[in-house]
Amino acid sequence: MKEIWQTTNTQPWVYALTSGSINAKTRTSKPHVPEGATVLLHTSKSKLWRDWKGLKWTKGLDPKSWDRGKIVAIAEVEEVGYTEDILKKSEYKYWDVYDGRGKDYNSAALFTVRFKNIRPLKNPVETKGFLTPFARAKKEVIKKVIKQNPEVKEILS
Repeated sequence: MKEIWQTTNTQPWVYALTSGSINAKTRTSKPHVPEGATVLLHTSKSKLWRDWKGLKWTKGLDPKSWDRGKIVAIAEVEEVGYTEDILKKSEYKYWDVYDGRGKDYNSAALFTVRFKNIRPLKNPVETKGFLTPFARAKKEVIKKVIKQNPEVKEILS
């Protein structure tokens, strides 16, 4: 079995990645995941990021409909590095937070991971996440993903 990674993100970020709105996610510390790696995108089961309602693109979205505590997609890492080197100027708007009290800010972190070939799973798989940005996925988790989504066997084997 090849090396597969797993990353846990809070909503609405995983929603944005799987819906095609964005294909990059910023991080405060440099992720130690290699470019070209296959990654399981996991949604955090914890509370939503406190400022998510200040993101303009989330207006009208129903957070109760988002899967939480589940692997919802598979992606490949295209690029890892400093945000200023990876994000295009037009992409920064996805991290703009408007709090309605004049304390607006851009929440993009220092580092960014750009993904490609993001494939939402037909059957999201419930599993525990990690407290680190990226970790190697456990073999039993990979087997569970394949069992519930046989169409991804070739990608994960």
